[in-house]
Amino acid sequence: MKISNKDLLPTFRNVGREQNVFKNRVLVACLIMLLCVAIVSTRLVYLQLYNHSHYKTLSQENRLKVLPLAPPRGYIYSRNGVLLAENRPSFSLHVVPEKAATMSATLGEVAALLEFEQGVLSRFAKKLEEQERFESIVLGPDLDEQQVAVFSVNAHRFPGFFVEAGSSRHYPMGSILSHVVGYVGRISGPDFETIDAKQYKATTHFGKTGIEKAREELLHGKVGYQTVEINAQGRIARSVEKSPPVAGADLYLTIDTDLQLEALKSLGNRRGAVVALVPTTGEILAMVSTPSYDPNRFVNGISQDLYRKWNSSADRPLFNRILQGQYPPGSIAKPFIAFAALEAGLRNAEDVVSCNGSFSLPGQRHRYRDWVKNGHGLV
Repeated sequence: MKISNKDLLPTFRNVGREQNVFKNRVLVACLIMLLCVAIVSTRLVYLQLYNHSHYKTLSQENRLKVLPLAPPRGYIYSRNGVLLAENRPSFSLHVVPEKAATMSATLGEVAALLEFEQGVLSRFAKKLEEQERFESIVLGPDLDEQQVAVFSVNAHRFPGFFVEAGSSRHYPMGSILSHVVGYVGRISGPDFETIDAKQYKATTHFGKTGIEKAREELLHGKVGYQTVEINAQGRIARSVEKSPPVAGADLYLTIDTDLQLEALKSLGNRRGAVVALVPTTGEILAMVSTPSYDPNRFVNGISQDLYRKWNSSADRPLFNRILQGQYPPGSIAKPFIAFAALEAGLRNAEDVVSCNGSFSLPGQRHRYRDWVKNGHGLV
């Protein structure tokens, strides 16, 4: 192979060119860095100056939380001061899921110990899916004294479970005035379409029937609010501010409980209805529909078996015969027709009519017959 002298000459670096390339690269890198800093600075200016109030509000909401406070429901009395609906102390069993060990097994033990119905566990399972695990959930809504005593003795066995005192609607006269006073029940999904959701944020019950439903707005009152500070885990650290709720108004009905009891006594075990009014004012003194039912069974949720029994009974205790019954008027219309004839001067109080058991309109062959075959004679 032949090698020329040119190939044997040494190769020299172009230092000037390399420096220019390096400077260009450094310049491009600096420009990119300056552009990034400008973008970040612009974003910081936008967040700090233009959106300051918005993010300040979000920050406050992360630290402070407004909790609604339920107003005490108003009482209902009769015209003579007899208590018909009240709020009595009650005890409920609560659970904090994150503090309870082996939830499913523990629930079974507690249900067996306090003799809960199956429906109680079903409702609790639904609430468990909807609420946070660090929030307390109601398991047993209305414990009697024996259940409270039994749980208190065994409370050490069930961490995360505790009994809390509260209030529950109660009807002292029970079935005697159930069709008049009505009852309250738990608010369900469709109920929120007819009520102001803001006023019921802390309320679990509202009027379903009777006076409880008709005067719900007066009885409910106005919701209050409490501002609390919460920590990073969402738990309440302290109370900052409190606006107390306004209690519902107390109602006094025109019902006379003594007359109500007499009307109920007169019906006995028969199906029927009795209404007594003051003719001059229209005040209702007594309003009885029998058979009746105990409204207290609806307050914290009636069992399916009992509701099915009442609903399918031939006596229909849930049926308000006074307001829902449709009956032929019969002779009820006759006094009003007589009053109209007297007022128009077509008849006077001394007129005597012979009733022979039937009547036909002039020019008509049809005979309207009396319930007495031979008529009532001279009337």
